[in-house]
Amino acid sequence: MTELLETFRMYVQREMLSRDQCAKLIETVEEAAAWRDYELAPDQVGNAVRQQLQDLRHPGYRQLHDFSLTFLRRLNAEHWGFVIDGWQQPLRIARYQPGYRHDWHTDYTGADASKIAFSMPLNDAYEGGELQLLESERIEQRAGHAVVFPAFQGHRVTEVTSGVRYVLLGWLTGPRFV
Repeated sequence: MTELLETFRMYVQREMLSRDQCAKLIETVEEAAAWRDYELAPDQVGNAVRQQLQDLRHPGYRQLHDFSLTFLRRLNAEHWGFVIDGWQQPLRIARYQPGYRHDWHTDYTGADASKIAFSMPLNDAYEGGELQLLESERIEQRAGHAVVFPAFQGHRVTEVTSGVRYVLLGWLTGPRFV
């Protein structure tokens, strides 16, 4: 058991898109202007969520979905070996304005069977907005570099203090863990 814990990776960070591809994606979603607010008031311990989301359901994003799925399946095979069926939902872009955050949570819930989650910043012209994983060292996120982790891993995004944070998000699902 100790050997398993020593080899288990809490996350993997790898370049997925170039800076130019990230900038183009931001430009495309801003032109679409299909943002919807997502906000949850603070709970009894003060955890809250505030972000803006845009789902990438349009057929024009099919290539991005296919590329991302191949990328994530490869990382899963290298590091965790979970049985993966496909996307839990379409990819989405989250936009965090100053004051926005997403407090501690997991993405593996009773509502879905997400197994792999990823978060990839599309820019770095902001302060705050740090992705933090429980039981993990500090993550130096860079635009175009996906941070991939098991969906049951607790994580949060700290409050953005200046600038606007854009991040590509996705979740892969599979049979429930027993």
